[in-house]
Amino acid sequence: MPESKDLCKQMRALQDAYPIYSYDEYRSKVYKCMAIQRVITGKWIVAASLKYFKWRNLDLEDYLISKIRGFAVDPENFLSKLRIQPNAPLLKMLFEKNRVYDKRAHEKKVANFKKMTAALTDAGFFVPGSAVAKTRSYWLYPFPIQNK
Repeated sequence: MPESKDLCKQMRALQDAYPIYSYDEYRSKVYKCMAIQRVITGKWIVAASLKYFKWRNLDLEDYLISKIRGFAVDPENFLSKLRIQPNAPLLKMLFEKNRVYDKRAHEKKVANFKKMTAALTDAGFFVPGSAVAKTRSYWLYPFPIQNK
């Protein structure tokens, strides 16, 4: 047990050296995600965005992914984006998400996920992670679409 106390102290000292996720970075990320949610759910916004990006000869999907991913392109710098301390608004959001957690709603989402995975697999589509993972977090789901 003393070894784990020492390890815990070492981990805490290391984590305390990490920079705190700034309020400006967090606010920017929230606004970007809100804008992207609007873009991908509004029919006329999707149509206008597709036309604009086609006119500019840019890929809308690549642009949106780059805005929400938040990871450095440089593989040497990849983990630095994970080595930050959460700020107060981020902790409050996590607290609120956990406070209002609804087990039945989550179980319904898991059942829907399993039903969709089975339907897609039966139709010949590959669903990443479905073949090897016995347990999943169910927070991200790929949808197959035609690539035109």
